[in-house]
Amino acid sequence: MQEVGPEQRQYRSDVRLYGRVSPQRSSTPAFTVPYYPQTNYQEVVAIAEQDYIFTDAATDAPYGTIYQSDSDPYIARLTQNNVSTAVGSTLPIPIGSLQSTGNPGATYNILLGVFETNPVESLLDIFWETTTTGLISDLNSIAGDSTVVSDFDFQWQQTEASASGSYITASPFFPKVQSGISDAPIASSNVALLRVTDSNGDISNDWSNIVKIPANSPAPDSSTEAYDRYNIQVVNPKFFELNQGLNTFNFEFSVTNNDVTPSETYSRTITVVWVM
Repeated sequence: MQEVGPEQRQYRSDVRLYGRVSPQRSSTPAFTVPYYPQTNYQEVVAIAEQDYIFTDAATDAPYGTIYQSDSDPYIARLTQNNVSTAVGSTLPIPIGSLQSTGNPGATYNILLGVFETNPVESLLDIFWETTTTGLISDLNSIAGDSTVVSDFDFQWQQTEASASGSYITASPFFPKVQSGISDAPIASSNVALLRVTDSNGDISNDWSNIVKIPANSPAPDSSTEAYDRYNIQVVNPKFFELNQGLNTFNFEFSVTNNDVTPSETYSRTITVVWVM
């Protein structure tokens, strides 16, 4: 608009437009459709008030094809550039409907049309301030490194119906490690069951020692994973007690993470509560 003089009533724009939504290509359009311009763009060759741009029209306003025609709105005339209606043509079809003008006063179904413009290139310089010590490559490495054993994927499933020899988890469990992104399974680990307690004390003898399933080896449920997993079996079946303290079991583990050098060992406790 800076290049438009105060007496100029018609002008153009060099902004490129790409059609995205168009009225149905029909003489009686009822809905809008996606428009695929390919590499074809349109340009505004004329912008002016309605009554000025149609000053030589044979029919006086209001025009049925223009929204709120009585207000003499600004309208634009667009180029269609490389389009075609020929069968088999690789060019896009012209944008818009085939509805007649319907002047004056005829009903015209005003439907939505959407154009995108070329992205605007900002003149603003953007800078990122970083520390002068260390390398980004080191930061990326640290962000993905294993740090602390965080949790177990431990899906307790033991019930009063669990007989001796059955497994206490729905599937083999495994320790996970914190990283800079999210918790992840430890590929190489050693897990030992130190003891199990309830409110009466040590009851470790009611469960077997841990059975390790090495990475890439099938588990009893035939599943295979790329990390070490573990099973614990019932030795003495358990039954629900009126004393809730006897229905709360604390499994204390020692976990060694062999994915880091040197390896790191942590103690972790998982508490499960038996609810009838």
